[in-house]
Amino acid sequence: MKTTLEKIIKNIVKNPSDVKITQEDSNNITKLIVNANKEDIGTIIGKQGRVIKAIKELVKVKAIKQNKYFEIQVSEK
Repeated sequence: MKTTLEKIIKNIVKNPSDVKITQEDSNNITKLIVNANKEDIGTIIGKQGRVIKAIKELVKVKAIKQNKYFEIQVSEK
């Protein structure tokens, strides 16, 4: 899931080399933390959060197939 999210994010930002995704597993939840350049945060979130919501839906579909739960968090470097 981490690599899928990384491919999606890197293809929409201006500074793909600055994108780093870390994964934290706890109990039944896997948290994927997207660290990106400050100027790319707006692109990742999108207008009224539309882009990040769409990304979360894509991850959710894949997660359901794997019987897992993923949480996505975006933060700046």
